[in-house]
Amino acid sequence: MATPTLMYLQALALVGLDRSDEAMHTRSWEDHFFAVRRRFFGLNVLLTLTTGYVAWVDVAGTRVSPAPFVALAGLSLLGFLSENRRLHGALAVVQISLVIGAIGLPLIAAAR
Repeated sequence: MATPTLMYLQALALVGLDRSDEAMHTRSWEDHFFAVRRRFFGLNVLLTLTTGYVAWVDVAGTRVSPAPFVALAGLSLLGFLSENRRLHGALAVVQISLVIGAIGLPLIAAAR
């Protein structure tokens, strides 16, 4: 139950679901992202570690390597600590590639 809750809190941090008027009046989503990035990436560290623990302990009767989850948590920590906009652009590409390639595909294969 922790995973959906953490994902909801991330969405809440990004678009302010509790204040829908705020989302409609945001002038710069980039500035907004950097204003809430610590909350978003802090939650992402928790989400990655929680999901990684569950996947590592038991998914589809196999053990999944914890290495991609540790890498994602480290990248999220980097996003939490850094204000560098170029780094954040690279993090977006690297993290989604890591999720798809190192986590998603092995989980799909293990489920078959």
